[in-house]
Amino acid sequence: MFGIIMLMTDSRQNQGLPVELLDAVDAVAKALTVNYRVYDTEALRNCVSTMTGLRNRVEALDARVLDVADQPAVYAQGTTGGSATLRSYLYATSNGRRGQLAGRTLRADRLSSMPLVRDAFEAGQLTPDHIRVLGELTQPRFYQHFIDAEQTLVDWATTMAWDEFAKAIQAWRNAADDSEPDLKDEKDQQARSVHLSRGWKDRGMLDGTLTPEARVLVGGEVDRIALQLLKHDRAEAKARLGTDKITNNDLQRSAAQRRHDALVIMACRSNGADADTDMASPIAHIRASLECVQAALAKAAGLEPEPVPPELFECEFDDGTAMTYHQLVKYLVQAKVHSVVLSQNGEVLHYGTGRRWFTPKQRQAIAYRDRWCNCGCGLLARQVDTDHVLAAEDGGLTNLDNGEPRCRTTHTRKTAAENHRRAELRRQKQWAVREEREREETDSVDQRPPSEVFDRPPDETGKSRDMWCQIDPDRGPPPPTETHVQILYRHLYYPDEETF
Repeated sequence: MFGIIMLMTDSRQNQGLPVELLDAVDAVAKALTVNYRVYDTEALRNCVSTMTGLRNRVEALDARVLDVADQPAVYAQGTTGGSATLRSYLYATSNGRRGQLAGRTLRADRLSSMPLVRDAFEAGQLTPDHIRVLGELTQPRFYQHFIDAEQTLVDWATTMAWDEFAKAIQAWRNAADDSEPDLKDEKDQQARSVHLSRGWKDRGMLDGTLTPEARVLVGGEVDRIALQLLKHDRAEAKARLGTDKITNNDLQRSAAQRRHDALVIMACRSNGADADTDMASPIAHIRASLECVQAALAKAAGLEPEPVPPELFECEFDDGTAMTYHQLVKYLVQAKVHSVVLSQNGEVLHYGTGRRWFTPKQRQAIAYRDRWCNCGCGLLARQVDTDHVLAAEDGGLTNLDNGEPRCRTTHTRKTAAENHRRAELRRQKQWAVREEREREETDSVDQRPPSEVFDRPPDETGKSRDMWCQIDPDRGPPPPTETHVQILYRHLYYPDEETF
Protein backbone atom coordinates (compact mmCIF):
# COMPACT_ATOMS: atom_id res chain seq x y z
CA MET A 1 0.00 0.00 0.00
CA PHE A 2 2.84 2.38 0.87
CA GLY A 3 4.55 1.69 -2.46
CA ILE A 4 1.34 2.46 -4.35
CA ILE A 5 0.94 5.77 -2.52
CA MET A 6 4.57 6.69 -3.29
CA LEU A 7 4.08 5.95 -7.00
CA MET A 8 0.93 8.06 -7.10
CA THR A 9 2.74 10.90 -5.31
CA ASP A 10 5.65 10.82 -7.75
CA SER A 11 3.25 10.83 -10.70
CA ARG A 12 1.36 13.84 -9.42
CA GLN A 13 4.58 15.72 -8.54
CA ASN A 14 5.49 15.45 -12.19
CA GLN A 15 2.22 17.28 -12.93
CA GLY A 16 3.29 20.23 -10.77
CA LEU A 17 0.71 19.78 -7.97
CA PRO A 18 1.34 21.63 -4.67
CA VAL A 19 2.98 19.52 -1.97
CA GLU A 20 0.29 20.52 0.53
CA LEU A 21 -2.44 19.24 -1.76
CA LEU A 22 -0.53 15.99 -2.22
CA ASP A 23 -0.23 15.62 1.55
CA ALA A 24 -3.99 16.12 1.91
CA VAL A 25 -4.68 13.43 -0.70
CA ASP A 26 -2.32 11.02 1.04
CA ALA A 27 -3.92 11.76 4.42
CA VAL A 28 -7.37 10.96 3.03
CA ALA A 29 -6.06 7.74 1.50
CA LYS A 30 -4.62 6.67 4.85
CA ALA A 31 -7.82 7.61 6.71
CA LEU A 32 -9.81 5.38 4.36
CA THR A 33 -7.79 2.35 5.46
CA VAL A 34 -8.79 2.72 9.13
CA ASN A 35 -11.26 0.20 10.59
CA TYR A 36 -13.65 2.50 12.44
CA ARG A 37 -15.72 -0.39 13.79
CA VAL A 38 -13.16 -1.02 16.55
CA TYR A 39 -13.70 2.41 18.13
CA ASP A 40 -16.15 3.11 20.94
CA THR A 41 -19.21 5.32 20.69
CA GLU A 42 -17.50 8.42 22.11
CA ALA A 43 -14.71 8.20 19.55
CA LEU A 44 -17.25 7.70 16.75
CA ARG A 45 -19.16 10.79 17.85
CA ASN A 46 -15.93 12.78 17.69
CA CYS A 47 -15.23 11.34 14.24
CA VAL A 48 -18.63 12.49 13.00
CA SER A 49 -18.06 16.02 14.32
CA THR A 50 -14.58 16.13 12.79
CA MET A 51 -15.84 14.92 9.43
CA THR A 52 -18.54 17.63 9.37
CA GLY A 53 -15.95 20.37 9.67
CA LEU A 54 -13.50 18.59 7.35
CA ARG A 55 -16.12 18.23 4.63
CA ASN A 56 -16.91 21.95 4.78
CA ARG A 57 -13.21 22.81 4.54
CA VAL A 58 -12.74 20.52 1.55
CA GLU A 59 -15.65 22.29 -0.19
CA ALA A 60 -13.99 25.62 0.65
CA LEU A 61 -10.70 24.38 -0.82
CA ASP A 62 -12.56 23.34 -3.96
CA ALA A 63 -14.09 26.82 -4.26
CA ARG A 64 -10.69 28.49 -3.84
CA VAL A 65 -9.08 26.35 -6.56
CA LEU A 66 -11.98 26.88 -8.97
CA ASP A 67 -11.94 30.63 -8.37
CA VAL A 68 -8.29 30.85 -9.42
CA ALA A 69 -8.73 28.38 -12.30
CA ASP A 70 -11.61 30.32 -13.85
CA GLN A 71 -9.56 31.79 -16.70
CA PRO A 72 -9.42 30.96 -20.42
CA ALA A 73 -5.82 29.79 -20.19
CA VAL A 74 -7.02 26.86 -18.05
CA TYR A 75 -10.17 25.65 -19.75
CA ALA A 76 -9.67 26.84 -23.34
CA GLN A 77 -7.08 24.17 -24.03
CA GLY A 78 -6.17 20.71 -22.84
CA THR A 79 -6.81 17.07 -23.60
CA THR A 80 -10.47 17.76 -24.41
CA GLY A 81 -9.59 20.22 -27.15
CA GLY A 82 -10.71 23.25 -25.17
CA SER A 83 -13.97 24.42 -23.55
CA ALA A 84 -15.91 27.66 -23.60
CA THR A 85 -16.31 27.93 -19.80
CA LEU A 86 -14.89 26.35 -16.68
CA ARG A 87 -18.25 24.69 -16.09
CA SER A 88 -18.16 22.93 -19.47
CA TYR A 89 -14.54 21.96 -18.86
CA LEU A 90 -15.50 20.26 -15.59
CA TYR A 91 -18.34 18.44 -17.31
CA ALA A 92 -16.02 17.21 -20.06
CA THR A 93 -13.25 16.03 -17.73
CA SER A 94 -15.33 14.44 -14.94
CA ASN A 95 -18.35 12.20 -14.50
CA GLY A 96 -20.24 14.65 -12.29
CA ARG A 97 -23.81 15.80 -12.77
CA ARG A 98 -24.14 19.03 -14.73
CA GLY A 99 -26.21 20.79 -12.08
CA GLN A 100 -23.76 19.83 -9.30
CA LEU A 101 -20.80 21.11 -11.34
CA ALA A 102 -22.64 24.36 -12.01
CA GLY A 103 -23.19 24.77 -8.27
CA ARG A 104 -19.46 24.39 -7.61
CA THR A 105 -18.47 27.12 -10.06
CA LEU A 106 -21.27 29.45 -8.87
CA ARG A 107 -20.19 28.97 -5.24
CA ALA A 108 -16.58 29.83 -6.12
CA ASP A 109 -17.69 32.95 -7.98
CA ARG A 110 -19.90 34.22 -5.15
CA LEU A 111 -17.33 33.57 -2.40
CA SER A 112 -14.93 35.95 -4.12
CA SER A 113 -17.26 38.83 -3.15
CA MET A 114 -17.93 37.59 0.42
CA PRO A 115 -14.61 37.68 2.31
CA LEU A 116 -16.00 37.15 5.82
CA VAL A 117 -18.23 34.33 4.64
CA ARG A 118 -15.28 32.74 2.84
CA ASP A 119 -13.14 32.85 6.01
CA ALA A 120 -15.88 31.15 8.05
CA PHE A 121 -16.37 28.57 5.29
CA GLU A 122 -12.67 27.74 5.18
CA ALA A 123 -12.69 27.38 8.97
CA GLY A 124 -15.36 24.67 8.65
CA GLN A 125 -18.05 26.71 10.43
CA LEU A 126 -20.42 27.00 7.45
CA THR A 127 -21.88 24.41 5.11
CA PRO A 128 -22.41 24.64 1.34
CA ASP A 129 -26.11 25.27 2.02
CA HIS A 130 -25.20 28.38 4.03
CA ILE A 131 -23.07 29.60 1.14
CA ARG A 132 -25.94 29.05 -1.28
CA VAL A 133 -28.35 31.11 0.84
CA LEU A 134 -25.86 33.87 1.62
CA GLY A 135 -24.67 33.95 -1.98
CA GLU A 136 -28.16 35.00 -3.11
CA LEU A 137 -27.67 38.19 -1.09
CA THR A 138 -24.91 39.33 -3.46
CA GLN A 139 -27.55 40.39 -6.01
CA PRO A 140 -27.39 44.12 -6.83
CA ARG A 141 -30.55 45.02 -4.89
CA PHE A 142 -29.13 43.46 -1.71
CA TYR A 143 -25.38 43.84 -2.06
CA GLN A 144 -24.96 47.29 -0.50
CA HIS A 145 -26.88 46.19 2.59
CA PHE A 146 -24.98 42.89 2.58
CA ILE A 147 -21.61 44.66 2.84
CA ASP A 148 -22.74 46.43 6.02
CA ALA A 149 -24.34 43.34 7.60
CA GLU A 150 -21.98 40.56 6.45
CA GLN A 151 -20.51 39.94 9.92
CA THR A 152 -23.99 39.79 11.47
CA LEU A 153 -25.14 37.31 8.84
CA VAL A 154 -22.08 35.14 9.48
CA ASP A 155 -22.84 35.17 13.20
CA TRP A 156 -26.40 34.07 12.47
CA ALA A 157 -25.17 31.23 10.29
CA THR A 158 -22.71 29.94 12.91
CA THR A 159 -24.99 30.19 15.95
CA MET A 160 -28.54 29.49 14.71
CA ALA A 161 -30.20 26.23 13.80
CA TRP A 162 -30.97 25.91 10.10
CA ASP A 163 -34.72 26.65 10.35
CA GLU A 164 -34.11 29.75 12.47
CA PHE A 165 -31.35 30.88 10.13
CA ALA A 166 -33.56 30.51 7.03
CA LYS A 167 -36.34 32.55 8.68
CA ALA A 168 -33.87 35.24 9.78
CA ILE A 169 -32.44 35.51 6.26
CA GLN A 170 -35.92 35.83 4.77
CA ALA A 171 -36.75 38.60 7.23
CA TRP A 172 -33.47 40.31 6.37
CA ARG A 173 -34.24 40.14 2.64
CA ASN A 174 -37.68 41.64 3.17
CA ALA A 175 -36.24 44.42 5.32
CA ALA A 176 -33.37 45.17 2.94
CA ASP A 177 -35.70 45.46 -0.07
CA ASP A 178 -39.42 45.86 0.62
CA SER A 179 -40.16 44.94 -3.02
CA GLU A 180 -38.80 41.41 -2.42
CA PRO A 181 -42.14 39.97 -1.18
CA ASP A 182 -44.01 41.65 -4.04
CA LEU A 183 -41.64 40.23 -6.65
CA LYS A 184 -41.96 36.77 -5.16
CA ASP A 185 -45.74 37.07 -4.98
CA GLU A 186 -45.86 38.08 -8.64
CA LYS A 187 -43.92 34.96 -9.61
CA ASP A 188 -46.15 32.82 -7.39
CA GLN A 189 -49.27 34.23 -9.05
CA GLN A 190 -47.89 33.40 -12.48
CA ALA A 191 -47.00 29.84 -11.43
CA ARG A 192 -50.32 28.94 -9.81
CA SER A 193 -52.28 26.14 -11.47
CA VAL A 194 -54.51 23.17 -10.64
CA HIS A 195 -55.26 20.20 -12.89
CA LEU A 196 -57.93 17.57 -12.28
CA SER A 197 -57.92 15.00 -15.05
CA ARG A 198 -59.53 11.62 -15.58
CA GLY A 199 -57.09 8.83 -14.93
CA TRP A 200 -57.04 5.06 -15.00
CA LYS A 201 -60.48 3.52 -14.41
CA ASP A 202 -62.04 7.00 -14.21
CA ARG A 203 -60.05 7.96 -11.15
CA GLY A 204 -59.31 11.62 -10.65
CA MET A 205 -55.69 12.74 -10.91
CA LEU A 206 -55.18 15.96 -8.93
CA ASP A 207 -52.03 17.97 -9.54
CA GLY A 208 -51.09 21.62 -9.39
CA THR A 209 -49.18 24.47 -7.77
CA LEU A 210 -50.69 26.74 -5.12
CA THR A 211 -49.44 30.13 -4.07
CA PRO A 212 -48.06 30.33 -0.52
CA GLU A 213 -51.19 32.14 0.64
CA ALA A 214 -53.48 29.58 -0.98
CA ARG A 215 -51.43 26.74 0.48
CA VAL A 216 -51.90 28.15 3.99
CA LEU A 217 -55.65 28.72 3.54
CA VAL A 218 -56.51 25.49 1.72
CA GLY A 219 -54.08 23.38 3.72
CA GLY A 220 -55.30 24.77 7.01
CA GLU A 221 -58.94 24.04 6.18
CA VAL A 222 -58.13 20.54 4.90
CA ASP A 223 -56.17 19.79 8.08
CA ARG A 224 -58.98 21.16 10.26
CA ILE A 225 -61.63 18.97 8.62
CA ALA A 226 -59.26 15.97 8.55
CA LEU A 227 -58.76 16.36 12.31
CA GLN A 228 -62.51 16.23 12.84
CA LEU A 229 -62.69 13.09 10.70
CA LEU A 230 -59.88 11.56 12.76
CA LYS A 231 -61.85 12.13 15.96
CA HIS A 232 -64.89 10.52 14.33
CA ASP A 233 -62.82 7.51 13.20
CA ARG A 234 -61.39 7.06 16.69
CA ALA A 235 -64.83 7.17 18.29
CA GLU A 236 -66.11 4.63 15.76
CA ALA A 237 -63.15 2.30 16.36
CA LYS A 238 -63.61 2.46 20.15
CA ALA A 239 -67.31 1.63 19.82
CA ARG A 240 -66.64 -1.18 17.35
CA LEU A 241 -63.78 -2.81 19.30
CA GLY A 242 -65.08 -2.05 22.79
CA THR A 243 -61.74 -0.72 24.04
CA ASP A 244 -59.95 2.59 24.34
CA LYS A 245 -56.64 1.12 23.21
CA ILE A 246 -56.68 1.53 19.44
CA THR A 247 -54.00 2.03 16.82
CA ASN A 248 -53.96 3.59 13.36
CA ASN A 249 -54.50 0.13 11.88
CA ASP A 250 -57.88 -0.03 13.64
CA LEU A 251 -59.16 3.12 11.92
CA GLN A 252 -61.31 2.86 8.81
CA ARG A 253 -59.41 5.58 6.92
CA SER A 254 -55.77 6.52 6.56
CA ALA A 255 -54.50 10.09 6.85
CA ALA A 256 -54.39 10.50 3.07
CA GLN A 257 -57.95 9.20 2.74
CA ARG A 258 -59.18 11.65 5.39
CA ARG A 259 -57.60 14.53 3.44
CA HIS A 260 -59.38 13.27 0.30
CA ASP A 261 -62.69 13.20 2.15
CA ALA A 262 -61.98 16.67 3.52
CA LEU A 263 -61.75 18.04 -0.03
CA VAL A 264 -65.07 16.38 -0.86
CA ILE A 265 -66.67 17.95 2.23
CA MET A 266 -65.33 21.36 1.21
CA ALA A 267 -66.88 20.92 -2.24
CA CYS A 268 -70.22 19.86 -0.75
CA ARG A 269 -70.30 22.88 1.55
CA SER A 270 -69.49 25.18 -1.36
CA ASN A 271 -72.20 23.58 -3.49
CA GLY A 272 -74.72 23.99 -0.70
CA ALA A 273 -74.14 27.72 -0.42
CA ASP A 274 -76.29 30.15 -2.41
CA ALA A 275 -74.64 32.21 -5.09
CA ASP A 276 -75.88 35.43 -3.49
CA THR A 277 -74.62 34.47 -0.05
CA ASP A 278 -71.42 36.08 1.14
CA MET A 279 -68.51 33.69 1.05
CA ALA A 280 -67.32 32.53 4.45
CA SER A 281 -63.98 33.99 5.49
CA PRO A 282 -61.07 31.55 5.74
CA ILE A 283 -59.31 30.99 9.03
CA ALA A 284 -55.73 32.29 8.97
CA HIS A 285 -53.28 33.03 11.75
CA ILE A 286 -51.00 35.95 10.93
CA ARG A 287 -47.99 37.28 12.82
CA ALA A 288 -47.10 40.90 12.14
CA SER A 289 -45.02 43.33 14.15
CA LEU A 290 -46.25 46.88 14.77
CA GLU A 291 -43.52 48.27 12.53
CA CYS A 292 -44.62 46.05 9.62
CA VAL A 293 -48.26 47.03 10.09
CA GLN A 294 -47.32 50.72 9.99
CA ALA A 295 -45.15 50.18 6.90
CA ALA A 296 -47.93 48.22 5.16
CA LEU A 297 -50.53 50.93 5.85
CA ALA A 298 -48.15 53.65 4.67
CA LYS A 299 -47.45 51.77 1.44
CA ALA A 300 -51.16 51.20 0.87
CA ALA A 301 -51.70 54.98 1.25
CA GLY A 302 -49.11 55.67 -1.44
CA LEU A 303 -46.40 56.83 0.96
CA GLU A 304 -42.82 55.62 1.15
CA PRO A 305 -42.55 53.50 4.32
CA GLU A 306 -39.61 53.64 6.67
CA PRO A 307 -37.27 50.62 6.41
CA VAL A 308 -38.05 48.06 9.11
CA PRO A 309 -34.97 46.72 10.95
CA PRO A 310 -34.45 42.96 10.39
CA GLU A 311 -34.79 42.17 14.10
CA LEU A 312 -38.24 43.84 14.14
CA PHE A 313 -39.47 42.53 10.79
CA GLU A 314 -42.26 39.97 11.18
CA CYS A 315 -44.94 39.64 8.53
CA GLU A 316 -45.90 36.03 7.95
CA PHE A 317 -48.45 33.28 8.47
CA ASP A 318 -48.22 31.15 11.58
CA ASP A 319 -46.28 28.39 9.80
CA GLY A 320 -43.54 30.83 8.74
CA THR A 321 -44.80 31.53 5.19
CA ALA A 322 -43.87 35.11 4.29
CA MET A 323 -46.62 37.46 3.18
CA THR A 324 -46.57 40.80 1.39
CA TYR A 325 -47.67 44.17 2.71
CA HIS A 326 -50.57 44.05 0.25
CA GLN A 327 -51.77 40.74 1.69
CA LEU A 328 -51.41 42.06 5.24
CA VAL A 329 -53.52 45.13 4.46
CA LYS A 330 -56.12 42.92 2.75
CA TYR A 331 -56.57 40.84 5.91
CA LEU A 332 -56.57 43.90 8.15
CA VAL A 333 -59.34 45.54 6.10
CA GLN A 334 -61.53 42.64 4.97
CA ALA A 335 -61.15 39.99 7.65
CA LYS A 336 -62.72 39.80 11.08
CA VAL A 337 -59.61 40.34 13.18
CA HIS A 338 -59.07 38.81 16.59
CA SER A 339 -55.88 40.49 17.76
CA VAL A 340 -53.37 38.96 20.16
CA VAL A 341 -50.81 41.42 21.50
CA LEU A 342 -47.44 40.03 22.57
CA SER A 343 -44.95 41.76 24.83
CA GLN A 344 -41.25 41.97 23.98
CA ASN A 345 -40.55 38.72 25.83
CA GLY A 346 -43.40 36.89 24.04
CA GLU A 347 -46.06 37.01 26.78
CA VAL A 348 -49.75 37.29 25.82
CA LEU A 349 -52.11 39.74 27.50
CA HIS A 350 -53.55 37.91 30.49
CA TYR A 351 -57.29 37.20 30.56
CA GLY A 352 -57.24 33.93 32.54
CA THR A 353 -60.27 32.22 33.94
CA GLY A 354 -61.10 29.58 36.48
CA ARG A 355 -62.71 27.29 33.89
CA ARG A 356 -61.51 23.71 33.54
CA TRP A 357 -61.30 23.94 29.73
CA PHE A 358 -59.58 26.57 27.65
CA THR A 359 -61.90 28.90 25.75
CA PRO A 360 -61.60 29.21 21.94
CA LYS A 361 -59.99 32.66 22.28
CA GLN A 362 -57.47 31.31 24.77
CA ARG A 363 -56.60 28.44 22.43
CA GLN A 364 -56.13 30.90 19.57
CA ALA A 365 -53.90 33.12 21.70
CA ILE A 366 -51.75 30.18 22.83
CA ALA A 367 -51.50 28.92 19.25
CA TYR A 368 -50.48 32.38 18.08
CA ARG A 369 -47.88 32.73 20.82
CA ASP A 370 -46.20 29.30 20.59
CA ARG A 371 -46.87 28.54 16.88
CA TRP A 372 -45.65 24.91 17.14
CA CYS A 373 -46.30 21.89 19.32
CA ASN A 374 -44.01 22.00 22.35
CA CYS A 375 -42.90 18.38 21.97
CA GLY A 376 -41.01 19.17 18.75
CA CYS A 377 -43.09 16.94 16.46
CA GLY A 378 -43.41 19.72 13.87
CA LEU A 379 -47.20 20.16 14.00
CA LEU A 380 -48.66 23.65 14.14
CA ALA A 381 -50.09 24.73 17.47
CA ARG A 382 -53.56 25.21 15.95
CA GLN A 383 -53.55 21.54 14.86
CA VAL A 384 -52.96 20.05 18.34
CA ASP A 385 -54.52 20.10 21.81
CA THR A 386 -54.13 22.86 24.36
CA ASP A 387 -52.84 21.32 27.59
CA HIS A 388 -52.27 22.57 31.13
CA VAL A 389 -48.60 22.90 32.07
CA LEU A 390 -49.60 22.27 35.69
CA ALA A 391 -52.62 19.98 35.69
CA ALA A 392 -55.91 21.35 36.96
CA GLU A 393 -56.06 18.47 39.47
CA ASP A 394 -52.80 19.76 40.95
CA GLY A 395 -54.06 23.32 41.29
CA GLY A 396 -53.13 24.61 37.83
CA LEU A 397 -55.15 27.54 36.51
CA THR A 398 -56.84 27.62 33.12
CA ASN A 399 -55.05 30.71 31.83
CA LEU A 400 -52.54 31.64 29.15
CA ASP A 401 -49.51 31.30 31.43
CA ASN A 402 -50.46 27.70 32.26
CA GLY A 403 -51.35 26.60 28.71
CA GLU A 404 -49.20 25.01 26.03
CA PRO A 405 -49.86 23.26 22.71
CA ARG A 406 -49.31 19.49 22.76
CA CYS A 407 -50.05 16.84 20.15
CA ARG A 408 -52.34 13.96 21.04
CA THR A 409 -49.50 11.47 21.60
CA THR A 410 -47.48 13.51 24.11
CA HIS A 411 -50.66 14.85 25.71
CA THR A 412 -51.81 11.29 26.41
CA ARG A 413 -48.41 10.27 27.78
CA LYS A 414 -48.19 13.33 30.02
CA THR A 415 -51.70 12.75 31.37
CA ALA A 416 -50.93 9.08 32.05
CA ALA A 417 -47.74 10.01 33.92
CA GLU A 418 -49.62 12.59 36.00
CA ASN A 419 -52.39 10.10 36.84
CA HIS A 420 -49.78 7.50 37.87
CA ARG A 421 -48.03 10.03 40.11
CA ARG A 422 -51.28 11.08 41.76
CA ALA A 423 -52.28 7.45 42.30
CA GLU A 424 -48.94 6.79 43.98
CA LEU A 425 -49.43 9.78 46.25
CA ARG A 426 -52.90 8.52 47.18
CA ARG A 427 -51.48 5.09 48.06
CA GLN A 428 -48.81 6.66 50.22
CA LYS A 429 -51.43 8.76 51.98
CA GLN A 430 -53.60 5.70 52.58
CA TRP A 431 -50.67 3.82 54.12
CA ALA A 432 -49.87 6.81 56.33
CA VAL A 433 -53.48 6.95 57.56
CA ARG A 434 -53.48 3.19 58.23
CA GLU A 435 -50.26 3.37 60.26
CA GLU A 436 -51.61 6.32 62.20
CA ARG A 437 -54.72 4.33 63.09
CA GLU A 438 -52.62 1.37 64.28
CA ARG A 439 -50.57 3.65 66.50
CA GLU A 440 -53.75 5.14 67.95
CA GLU A 441 -55.10 1.63 68.72
CA THR A 442 -51.86 0.70 70.50
CA ASP A 443 -51.74 3.94 72.47
CA SER A 444 -55.34 3.49 73.61
CA VAL A 445 -54.28 0.30 75.47
CA ASP A 446 -50.90 1.41 76.66
CA GLN A 447 -50.02 5.09 76.73
CA ARG A 448 -46.33 4.32 76.97
CA PRO A 449 -44.11 4.33 73.85
CA PRO A 450 -44.78 1.32 71.60
CA SER A 451 -42.45 -1.63 71.40
CA GLU A 452 -39.62 -1.52 68.89
CA VAL A 453 -39.46 -4.29 66.30
CA PHE A 454 -36.19 -5.08 64.58
CA ASP A 455 -34.83 -7.56 62.11
CA ARG A 456 -32.73 -10.23 63.75
CA PRO A 457 -29.18 -10.25 62.26
CA PRO A 458 -28.43 -13.31 60.10
CA ASP A 459 -26.62 -16.20 61.77
CA GLU A 460 -23.43 -17.86 60.57
CA THR A 461 -25.32 -20.09 58.14
CA GLY A 462 -26.77 -17.07 56.35
CA LYS A 463 -30.38 -18.11 56.91
CA SER A 464 -33.19 -15.67 56.45
CA ARG A 465 -33.96 -13.25 59.25
CA ASP A 466 -36.96 -13.66 61.50
CA MET A 467 -38.71 -11.16 63.75
CA TRP A 468 -37.80 -10.61 67.35
CA CYS A 469 -39.08 -8.20 69.94
CA GLN A 470 -37.28 -5.92 72.37
CA ILE A 471 -39.38 -4.72 75.27
CA ASP A 472 -38.27 -2.68 78.23
CA PRO A 473 -38.15 -5.18 81.18
CA ASP A 474 -38.95 -2.41 83.71
CA ARG A 475 -42.40 -1.96 82.24
CA GLY A 476 -43.74 -5.00 84.03
CA PRO A 477 -46.31 -7.49 82.75
CA PRO A 478 -48.36 -6.54 79.72
CA PRO A 479 -51.95 -5.43 80.17
CA PRO A 480 -54.79 -7.97 79.83
CA THR A 481 -55.72 -6.81 76.31
CA GLU A 482 -52.90 -7.93 74.06
CA THR A 483 -51.68 -6.38 70.87
CA HIS A 484 -49.83 -8.24 68.14
CA VAL A 485 -46.49 -7.05 69.55
CA GLN A 486 -47.42 -8.27 73.03
CA ILE A 487 -48.54 -11.67 71.72
CA LEU A 488 -45.19 -12.06 69.99
CA TYR A 489 -43.41 -11.08 73.21
CA ARG A 490 -45.37 -13.72 75.20
CA HIS A 491 -44.55 -16.51 72.76
CA LEU A 492 -40.86 -15.59 72.74
CA TYR A 493 -40.25 -15.11 76.47
CA TYR A 494 -43.00 -17.18 78.12
CA PRO A 495 -43.41 -20.20 75.82
CA ASP A 496 -44.45 -22.57 78.68
CA GLU A 497 -47.26 -20.42 80.11
CA GLU A 498 -50.71 -21.10 78.73
CA THR A 499 -52.20 -17.95 80.13
CA PHE A 500 -50.60 -14.60 80.69
